[in-house]
This record gives sequence, structure tokens and C-alpha cells, in this order.
Amino acid sequence: MQKFAEELFSLSGEDFRLLEPAELPAPHDNFREQFLLSIQANRWFVDEHIRYALKWLAGSMLESVRVLSAMKPVTNPLPVAFWIRPLTPLEGMGEIIQAALSGHRCLIKTGVSNRKMYEAIFGMMGNHIPGIAGSLVYVDNIFPEFSGMIVIGEKEGPVSESYLSRYPLLRFNYNESAIISGNESDEELRILAEDICIHFGRSARNVKVIKVPRGYDFRSLMEAISTYGWQINHSVYLNHYEYQKASMLLGRVPHLDSGHLLLAEKKEYFGRIGVLVYEYVPPGPATDMPAGSTADGIRQSAQSGRCRNFFSNADAMGCFLEKLKD
Repeated sequence: MQKFAEELFSLSGEDFRLLEPAELPAPHDNFREQFLLSIQANRWFVDEHIRYALKWLAGSMLESVRVLSAMKPVTNPLPVAFWIRPLTPLEGMGEIIQAALSGHRCLIKTGVSNRKMYEAIFGMMGNHIPGIAGSLVYVDNIFPEFSGMIVIGEKEGPVSESYLSRYPLLRFNYNESAIISGNESDEELRILAEDICIHFGRSARNVKVIKVPRGYDFRSLMEAISTYGWQINHSVYLNHYEYQKASMLLGRVPHLDSGHLLLAEKKEYFGRIGVLVYEYVPPGPATDMPAGSTADGIRQSAQSGRCRNFFSNADAMGCFLEKLKD
């Protein structure tokens, strides 16, 4: 596990222990080539976000190394389907790793270029964790028989929901919220800005809604968000931002404009690229809670750095896999 994390750190450009090129195993170059080829077709996967994903997948594995290393294969492994449309580099890796290390057979369905991305990184992981590659089966068309399905990145629709409703299902929804008290430190706001803006706000772990006390002064948050102003130079993101801005101006929707991100109270804009929705909440226990705490499954403010944690869904995954045994 440690060696695999070191290779990820090396690829991210932030060496874990300053490895010399001669120290890296031969498959490293193959992985780099396969990984680069797999992401070239996706214009959303920019260099900054690829490096971020590699760095924090490595960091997540090191942080969770004791738990992951202690995982023992189940007595009766089950076929678990993964239907993934990754909106960010390496999205879904934590969930697949958890299921594979538990001994389950992972049936992975995704696009052709994305499949190469997963094949490359799991091929690299297999150099350090024997047998994990054998737990993965890539599906081109119809899933073979499976015990339960995990959906990541595929939006809900009447056709897909009719099909999926027949099976035990775990779907990671795009509804992350952060409650802000107004007492956050600069560092807490910096991490909140990261959770909002990294990956252009497209991943399941990005914060889509912030809940603030009435009268909240947005200036400090806007300043933190400005770190990601470079994203406006991405042509596809710019198109989304300009479209949403035009929609708000024509519809006379009150909004704040950071120059690359629009903040609006109107819930109809929830989940749109280039937009962060805010809600006013009355003062009370929710807004008074310390930064980073949680209540009823809602992350209270951005201070936990959820986008950095590839195993943030570990509890939900564990419960789901346990239920499949019944």
C-alpha cells in the first residue's frame, strides 16, 4: 500500500520521499502513458485536477492504510456492479478499492477512455497488492448477474431508475451542503473554496449548496473562492458560466458574481456548472456548531476537505456491502 501511494505521489509531481527515477518499477512508465492517453479525450480533466486527484488518492490511502490493510476477504464474495460516469479524474476509486479489498468481485461499467484510466491505475496497484486486479471485471454491454449496484456520476432518469429499482442500489447523490456560521478562519474558508471549486464543482463530493445566517457577509468567502479564478480560462467551463450568467440577467435573478462563479439563492440553479446556491438559515444550533462538525449527515462547513478524501463514503459502502450478505 505504501509503495503504491509513493508512485501516486510521484505522478502527482509531489514526491513522497523524492524517489529517484531508477527506483521506480518498470510498470510506472506504462501506467503514465496509459493514464495520459485515457484522459486526453476528456476536456474536463485538466492538469491541475489530475495532479490533485493523484495526490489525494495517495494521501487518502496512507491515512486509511491501517483500515485498508486490516480488511479480510469475506467468506462468500459477491458480484457487485459499479456503473460509473466519472466527472473527475479517478472518481469512484475509493469505493472500488474498498469492495475489492473486501474480497468482492467488482463489475465495472464505464466509458471506453475511462475504462483505460481505471485499468491503468489498478494495473499499477496490482504491482503492490497481488490479486486485486483479478477482483475486477470490466463490462462492455449488459451486466452479468450481480448482488447489488453502486452508481457514481450517472444522473437519475425515468429509464435508468426503472431498471435500477429492481436491484439493491447505492447511489452517491450530488447534494453536498455546507453550513457556515460566519466565524470560520481563513484556512477553513480556503478549504471550503476547494470543496466548492475543485474539479469545476462537478464531482459527487463537491459542495453544491451553502447555508448561511441571514446577514452573512460573503466577502471573505468570495476572496477564498478567487483562488480558482483561473478556471474561467477553460473554454467549456466558461461557456457554462456565461450561459448561467445570461440566464440570471435575463430573468432578473439576484446573484453575486466572483468573476468565475455565480452565487444565487434561487434553488432552480442547484447543481448547475458555474453556480453555487446559497440558503439563509435561522440562527441556532446548526450555525453555532463548530466548523467541521456534522449533524444528520450534513457537513456543517467545508473544513473537512471532503474532496480530498477518496474514502469519505466508506461507512455507507460498508453498510451496503454488509446488507448484500442477507
